[in-house]
Amino acid sequence: MTTHKINPYVREKFCEAVRILATGPGDVRSRLLTAWRGPLYVITPDKIPIKYKDDFVWITSQLHRFNEDWIGQLADLKKKESVDQNFREQYSHLYPNKVEATLNRIRNRTGAKIASRIFYLYDSFLF
Repeated sequence: MTTHKINPYVREKFCEAVRILATGPGDVRSRLLTAWRGPLYVITPDKIPIKYKDDFVWITSQLHRFNEDWIGQLADLKKKESVDQNFREQYSHLYPNKVEATLNRIRNRTGAKIASRIFYLYDSFLF
């Protein structure tokens, strides 16, 4: 078996992400959001061994696919901004980040594929 040098910090973060995915409340999409906001957010591709970098980039890109929860959400918010200059500041919580927007739009089975890839990396990092 080939060993790959894994940063212990990265291994720890993936371990925490898998714990969240396995035991956290809600469906897989809500657990993915918790795993991303917590342990995975701090991981950058340069911390991942080259052999697994494409997998990590895939996970990241899948979690950042959409800019809005529903088509037209940002256009609707922009209209409100044009009427009220303080709208964005007052209602910043209505503007989703890309991960929230993506997880609100994808299906549970797509979330399961992302979670599976996270587990694959975690499992690969054990040895």
